[in-house]
Amino acid sequence: MRSFDRHAERIGATGRAIRLTAVGVLAAVACGPADSSRDWSGRYGTRVEEATTDCFDAEAPPSITGFILDLTRHAADSVTVTLNPIVRLEGRFEGDHLTARMKVVEPIGLPDSIIARTMPSDSLDTITYVLEADFAGEGFQGDYVIRSPDLRALFEGEGGRCDYRYGLAGELIPAPAPPGGSQ
Repeated sequence: MRSFDRHAERIGATGRAIRLTAVGVLAAVACGPADSSRDWSGRYGTRVEEATTDCFDAEAPPSITGFILDLTRHAADSVTVTLNPIVRLEGRFEGDHLTARMKVVEPIGLPDSIIARTMPSDSLDTITYVLEADFAGEGFQGDYVIRSPDLRALFEGEGGRCDYRYGLAGELIPAPAPPGGSQ
């Protein structure tokens, strides 16, 4: 009888541990996960690691070093990304992955003979900028793509859109110490 009591006691303790674990898991699920992404706001010293293009008869764009990517996070994981104040993208984080976009629509005048060769998907009056980046540690790696009309290709009777693609990497630039010492 004593061995049965000890066995029941062990099962009871195990059962209580399982119930407590299950309650903890359910509480974590009900409350949602802790923020899986930290606030990545800051200024990042950024460099181009690779640059390619599929534009007609174009060479790969030159690598650029030493520019600043400025990231500001807003409510609900939305962000504003400024690349050397020329380009300002809007986007959002999903975890530590950022997707930000900008679109410029500017009608361009082309001869009817060129326009006749285009397709609606060519969007000759639209340039899009897209940044996809993964953040970890104190930096990020990602792709920055500029999709634009390929006027050279159109004049040659080829397709109408092309990409300039940049592989980027950046490191967080530490914020300067406040005047009068650290606080």
